[in-house]
Amino acid sequence: MANLRKLVASALNSSDLSQSDIVESAIDRIGALAFSDALGSELWSLKYAGDVRGWHRALAVLSRRSKVIAPHGKIRATLCRLCLIEWVDENCRTCGGRRFIMAAQTSAAHVCTTCSGTGLRRYSDLWRMREMGLDRRAYTRWEAKFSAVHRKISDADTQVWHDIAEQLGHVPARMIREKVLDQPRRIHIIDAGHPGQNSKIIPGFVFCSTARA
Repeated sequence: MANLRKLVASALNSSDLSQSDIVESAIDRIGALAFSDALGSELWSLKYAGDVRGWHRALAVLSRRSKVIAPHGKIRATLCRLCLIEWVDENCRTCGGRRFIMAAQTSAAHVCTTCSGTGLRRYSDLWRMREMGLDRRAYTRWEAKFSAVHRKISDADTQVWHDIAEQLGHVPARMIREKVLDQPRRIHIIDAGHPGQNSKIIPGFVFCSTARA
């Protein structure tokens, strides 16, 4: 299966938003993103589609979800901003995220020693301390908070992948959803075991079925 993040990014930057009853189109992917996790959708728009408007929206949602981690509003905003920077700008500066370096003379490749082959940039404790305005002793109490906020970001990234994959039918799902493109609408569950209740359905609903695929 093609990289779902790349497919969504391409859809968000596409000029062709026509619908198709035969193949999955860009508008299908955009609609799926709109109905996915709020933080995850902004993260994808920002990082993979290059929509800079997603920065402030993602930061606002991340800050709301991190109140328990850092109750003080101003400090929490700084913490979330740094974690978001680290997540968005994650590629190693030496290899550019490729995980290897090409030797100019021999055209041979070797593992990047800067990132040890991970492709990821290492943000130093010194950088974090400077940005947070903390000394070494105070920073040790914040390391766990950085990890906790990064988990929020990682969980949202994972959740939006599953949300979109399920809505587009890329993965098996317990409930089969029809394409949802014209929001806002309410969702009504069609229960195959109790057909009587389905007679109460009124126009303007998006339908889901409890029947297995």
